[in-house]
Amino acid sequence: MTDRTYEFNWDIIGDLQEGRPNLGEEVNLVLYRLMQYTFLDVSVKKFGSEETGRLFRDAGHIAGRFFFDNFLKDHKGLPLDNFLAKLHAVLGENGIRYCRIDSVNVGTEEFSFSVATGIEGVGQDLLEINDYQYDVGFAEGILFKYTGKKFKPGTVNVDTVQEILPKLGDQINLVPYRMLQYTVRDVIEQKIGTEACNQLFYDAGDVAGHFFFDNFMAEFKDLPLNGFVGELQRILKDLKVGILRVEKADPEKGQFTLTVSEDLDCSGLPDLGIEVCNYDEGLIAGIFYKYTGITFNVKEVDCWSSGDRTCRFAVNRA
Repeated sequence: MTDRTYEFNWDIIGDLQEGRPNLGEEVNLVLYRLMQYTFLDVSVKKFGSEETGRLFRDAGHIAGRFFFDNFLKDHKGLPLDNFLAKLHAVLGENGIRYCRIDSVNVGTEEFSFSVATGIEGVGQDLLEINDYQYDVGFAEGILFKYTGKKFKPGTVNVDTVQEILPKLGDQINLVPYRMLQYTVRDVIEQKIGTEACNQLFYDAGDVAGHFFFDNFMAEFKDLPLNGFVGELQRILKDLKVGILRVEKADPEKGQFTLTVSEDLDCSGLPDLGIEVCNYDEGLIAGIFYKYTGITFNVKEVDCWSSGDRTCRFAVNRA
């Protein structure tokens, strides 16, 4: 890492086998989409739609370049058609990213790209093309590394073509989840600084926590605290978010200490000397608010990336 806190490099993907020995290297697709679209939500509110599109495209470009270096560099000398076939095979074999570059025009430096075959689009109603800027940047980054030229999308197909629609299922490899999170962190930190970037991720997590509660926890709202926490532990583990434990609880004072082991955001990361789970802070705050109707401040005090082997959160009534 350089002096920029969140400058992306492949090490920040982490050692997934070491970090997630029980939960494994996959995560439920709903967590990827929840993260992506809450990032988009708070970013559009802060920067506007056009600038958010540029930021996510830049993040995707970073991800594409690093993806090429780690999965495709040995195939750089292949003819174009063979390279594209290898690209699609590598994406499928690793369960990393299910997007498709349909064709490339070297003369015009343009490519045709099917975004509805990506993990953002499969199985849902079509969105605006601006919602796919991360995917567009990802394709641009791969082609830049392959050709040394700056390609741009000439045709972007949002309609799903059934014969190339991958069978995703509801699990994806954790690599694209972390690529998305930490490349977006990189470009947003460069724009607004570390502290404001951390707050934006907290705010996105808070939005996610509200929707997470509404869709997974609402039926347990009337349970006593112990029962509610038990259901939350089960659901977080089932979705492969992490293994939640309550270390301390003082409901009267509104003070709790929670730990999350094998956290999908940081377990297996190198020791960066900092706590990085601002999105998780907001997620916990949002869930607690929906359960209690009370605002809580959540602060991570220990993290895998600060040298611990679990994430520890101080949760205090505001």
